[in-house]
Amino acid sequence: MYVAKAFPPEAKARALEMVNNIKSALREHIKTITWMDDSTKEAALKKPRCYVVKIGYPTNGGIIPKLAINRSSFVSDLRRASQLQWNAKIAKIGNRRQGPNGA
Repeated sequence: MYVAKAFPPEAKARALEMVNNIKSALREHIKTITWMDDSTKEAALKKPRCYVVKIGYPTNGGIIPKLAINRSSFVSDLRRASQLQWNAKIAKIGNRRQGPNGA
């Protein structure tokens, strides 16, 4: 409810548009830099494509919907939440997003 009031989808869309405009301006600036040679510019132009933009709140739902809350035992809820987070981290192994140089 807080997010709906304080940061509605329209605000998130505006912020995302602003970030995309900044990335576009950065690409255009890199193209006009005179002190970089062509191979350096090419490498620099790949970097903005690797940026992970995180604005406001996730839209993929994350692991929270999978968490079953049992209000009778806080410790059990905490253990289940920790296990879900651990499983999510383990599932990411080998699926790392790679940059332009494979790193």
